[in-house]
Amino acid sequence: MKNKQWCLDNGLEIVDIEEMTEEMLNDCHESLEICSLSYNAGTTLKEIDSVAFGQCVADYIDSLCTDGILTELYDGEFVNTEEMNELLEEIGDKG
Repeated sequence: MKNKQWCLDNGLEIVDIEEMTEEMLNDCHESLEICSLSYNAGTTLKEIDSVAFGQCVADYIDSLCTDGILTELYDGEFVNTEEMNELLEEIGDKG
């Protein structure tokens, strides 16, 4: 692909992998309770231990790319593989 702007102009969205990781952690782990207050696990980890959260992000990226769910377009920027393939197929059909 030619460049990032071309991807964006053609409807591919860059995935916010930190947000995806935080949501996954929130969905997969029970909330934390402190003094009868409840906190989401992923959000809490992101706020109190950025190094551990960064490792979770790296592991999650690796898993999603290995499973073919995400494709890295640029250094640290990812898109949904299925959406990218659909766009490329659509462009190929027009050509």
